[in-house]
Amino acid sequence: MSSNQPAEIPHKWADHDRLESLLINQAEVLEMISEEVPLPEVLTHVLRWVQEQSGEGVRTSVYLPDHGMLRLTASAGLPAIPADFGVVEDENPEDGIRQALQTGEMIVSELSESEASRPEEALLVRYLGVSSRWAIPLRAKSGSTLGVLVFYHPTATMPQADDLLIIRLVSRTAVTAIERTRDLEQRQRFLRKEKIARERIRVAENMAELAASGAGMGSFVIDLATNDVIYSHGLSRILTGREAETRDRSLFVGALHPEDGKIRDQAYEECRKTGELRYEARFVWHNGSIHWIKVIGGYAYDTSGAPVHLRGIVLDITTEMLGRKEQHKLMTLIEDSADLKAMFSDTRQLTYLNQSGRKLTGWEGGPLSLDELFAEPFVTDILPELFASGRWAGPVHLKNGDIPCHADLTTIYGPTTGNLIGIGVTLRDLRAELAAQEALRQSEKSYRELSERLEQHVLQRTQDLDEKNNELIRTNRDLEQFAYIASHDLQEPLRKIQSFGSMLEDRFRDRLGEEGRELLGKMQNAAGRMRTLIREILAYSRISKARDHFTRVNLNDVVGGVLDDLDGRTDAEIHIDTLPELEADPFQMVQLFQNLLSNALKFRQPGRAPVVSVTCDTVSGEETGMRPGMYYRISVRDNGIGFEEAYRNRIFEVFQRLNPSYPGTGIGLAICAKIAQNMNGAITADSVPGAGAVFTVLLPV
Repeated sequence: MSSNQPAEIPHKWADHDRLESLLINQAEVLEMISEEVPLPEVLTHVLRWVQEQSGEGVRTSVYLPDHGMLRLTASAGLPAIPADFGVVEDENPEDGIRQALQTGEMIVSELSESEASRPEEALLVRYLGVSSRWAIPLRAKSGSTLGVLVFYHPTATMPQADDLLIIRLVSRTAVTAIERTRDLEQRQRFLRKEKIARERIRVAENMAELAASGAGMGSFVIDLATNDVIYSHGLSRILTGREAETRDRSLFVGALHPEDGKIRDQAYEECRKTGELRYEARFVWHNGSIHWIKVIGGYAYDTSGAPVHLRGIVLDITTEMLGRKEQHKLMTLIEDSADLKAMFSDTRQLTYLNQSGRKLTGWEGGPLSLDELFAEPFVTDILPELFASGRWAGPVHLKNGDIPCHADLTTIYGPTTGNLIGIGVTLRDLRAELAAQEALRQSEKSYRELSERLEQHVLQRTQDLDEKNNELIRTNRDLEQFAYIASHDLQEPLRKIQSFGSMLEDRFRDRLGEEGRELLGKMQNAAGRMRTLIREILAYSRISKARDHFTRVNLNDVVGGVLDDLDGRTDAEIHIDTLPELEADPFQMVQLFQNLLSNALKFRQPGRAPVVSVTCDTVSGEETGMRPGMYYRISVRDNGIGFEEAYRNRIFEVFQRLNPSYPGTGIGLAICAKIAQNMNGAITADSVPGAGAVFTVLLPV
């Protein structure tokens, strides 16, 4: 904004009364400035107009920098404030007004009496009911912040559209007043200096020319003969953050950052060769803050060509350097992106293309228009939609190699003019993604084919299993027939043999003689053993997995009944733990414990009384290698003859007898194993010859 022109009137403001009021106020401001009315009065006039436009309860003020602090310069709607109040000190960086000055951004804050950062604001909250504060930086066209415009609102609210419009208009008017007033003040200072030191009029004119070249700059002239420095009002503040106490060249060296001394030395060495001085370095202010300063100058020569003065300007470029840093981060992010990133002008000509974009398009420089980049229907369909909505996203193809891509296009408009200034383009190469999708489709196809083959295989296996089941049914039926034969047809001849044998012994005992009676006894014993074997085979074959006969069984009652029926326990020492109740076939539980306990008593060591113990605890399937779940672990331990470890699995097979000297058929432990299996349990055996054996049964809880 030029300081000689009134603020721009937005075309969207249709309130003609307000527009007329604004124009009148701006005209009054310009007239007051031309009449050299003090700046606080001019700003107060502006703020009163703002208060009239903003409504009841809104109060305003303007803070301007003053020796490192922000001082209340003008206000409207506020009571008289003591001289010690209305000052924002540099030691309070959290104050929203200070933040607005330092960041150049509007700061909106809620206010409360207990948390007010300054005394006058605590009074505003208490007596005027202020609830929120808007701190708006007053920025000159050069980018420097001249001061802070403050709105106090009775409610905790954010600026609305109408508020923002008033803020923009009053900010421009206030900036115009500040710049024009300061220009007048600066010219007056120059005139005073001219009256005091006419011999330096040429130097003062040079300073005025340099100072006028840019707002926010400081100018200097160094007398090379004396090292005295003549400098503008703001130079010392730019270099040190406060007014200097010295007027020699130490002003430039004392605040220079220790690490940047070489930068200054190299710049002066180059200046001695070319006559031009130019460098950027860091300066440390009196409060320890670091600022980037740009120095531009050159030598002034006398008639003989010898340098007599070094003159130049300094500029605080800290904000610019921060902007460069952020710009570098952004450009690095864009340049290293895996996607194409491009910028086109308002005429759709390429102005920037990142590394991925150059690789994707094969562009090596030269003109390139947006229309030439994409294949149709880009120009006919996509561009009109982009300009209509401001953004377009979707699939496109590059002309170069017909490459499929996903595009994100955005139109960019100027912040002040609202005119189109460029088009941003982001492209993602879809070839790898499409290839992955195709690979996925092929994988899914292979999976479906494999699934179909597996389904056929499962169907075939199911048919095979059905056949096996049918075969098993036939086998079971044959086994039942065998059981019937064994129980009837085989036992009937045995009964006759035993019956006739008994009759023969009773009737012809005396005639048989000693040898005949012995042979007859052996025949009777053999028939008895045969009958026992058939009976146990029948018992083994009749063990069923059917749960029809399952009921709640108390194993304490089962073991007690088995012990009552066992022979050979008169001298035995037997210890029984408390055993659990479980769901089982009562008859099978009797068979299980009858076989285990009878073996423990039968396979005793000669000359030693049997000692048998039955214990029980609970274990998990993971501890024992079984299926998940909890199991009763029932152990039957004896002190008998034991057996070799190599036979620990073999003894559970049918007809396996390890010691023929002891009576038995070799089927008892096979029956125990089948009962445990039928209950989804297991049985194991551990033994050391001569030290007894332990049989462990695992049954589901």
